Amino acid sequence: MDRGPIERAMARQKRRGRWRTFLKLGGIAAVVAGLPLILLLICGHGARDYQSCANCRSQIRAPFRDYAEAHDGWLPGGGKDEWDSLAKCVQNGGDAGCFTSHALRGKASRYWEKTGSLCDEVCCYRYNEGLRADDPDGLIVMYYESPTHWECSSHHMDELGRPCMLTQGLVRDWSWEWLPEEKFQAEQARTLAFIGARKARLPDIERARSALALRVAHTSPSPDAYRFEFGLENRSDKAMKVTVLESLTVTQNGCGGPGLGEAKEVVLGPGAAYVSPEHMTTEVRDQYQSRRLKQRDIRTTERHGSSSGRSTFDGQVDLSEVNEGYWVQLRARVRVDMEGMAEVELAIASPRDMYLVSRKAP
Repeated sequence: MDRGPIERAMARQKRRGRWRTFLKLGGIAAVVAGLPLILLLICGHGARDYQSCANCRSQIRAPFRDYAEAHDGWLPGGGKDEWDSLAKCVQNGGDAGCFTSHALRGKASRYWEKTGSLCDEVCCYRYNEGLRADDPDGLIVMYYESPTHWECSSHHMDELGRPCMLTQGLVRDWSWEWLPEEKFQAEQARTLAFIGARKARLPDIERARSALALRVAHTSPSPDAYRFEFGLENRSDKAMKVTVLESLTVTQNGCGGPGLGEAKEVVLGPGAAYVSPEHMTTEVRDQYQSRRLKQRDIRTTERHGSSSGRSTFDGQVDLSEVNEGYWVQLRARVRVDMEGMAEVELAIASPRDMYLVSRKAP
């Protein structure tokens, strides 16, 4: 039976309503299905923002190095807590922002500018107070506050662990490494044990540090050549036995050879000195323009090899100012057995030998 126009219109409207319902349900299902992905992206981005930043943490080395040079090798300490101690090497709000995550950088800078300190609410790291810049390799200076899968804000790891700032011995620098949580706990225990043991022996260690000196002395066999000799000096009135565990020569351009040599045992009477058979020679060739330095070539030779470098100047620099930047230093880790106290181990360094300060243009 043929339906009228009104019935046909109502049937079409009913079919369209069913399709609208299907589309609405399909849209709702799609949103529900995609919601976890959307939340994951949002939460994942937030998680990254609160993680350790590889670029920011690389800038921590400079304020640490400046503080250590001004405090006889010691890293920041003496604050009311670990974060207040850490803040003692911060010189401005920009520095403060390097000690935390992207998400907290601005808050950390503002907090430091207001209080001159840091706290756990603005710093994403923990700090082991009581270390020196020249402490043995692998001790933990700083570490991320909790176990995480993020090595840094752009690198996700499969296992839990923490980014840690580690000592590098006589080089007096620090490296950031990812430590799995189990290894972190073991290295953290080793670090705390080291700090505790030194604290218990600190009076004897400082006594040995004041009694034993490293020396660098140079001669100039020709106007362009310099020969460096390295040695030990007992400045006390007690005899001592010194075992050189490791040693290193350092120049303005970086680290060099062994200096004293390694695994040497030296007995020094009161006021006695020892000169190592190890030595280093440096040749300096300058080119001048109207008595102003234009180019400098330096070649350094040691028993283990040689190195060379070239610096170019604009011909307008003052020679005396340039020469103040060239130096040689000796660093060593030694074991000292001195009369009246038990054996101790410590790192010491010589004063910098500024060997070009009297060099003049021809």
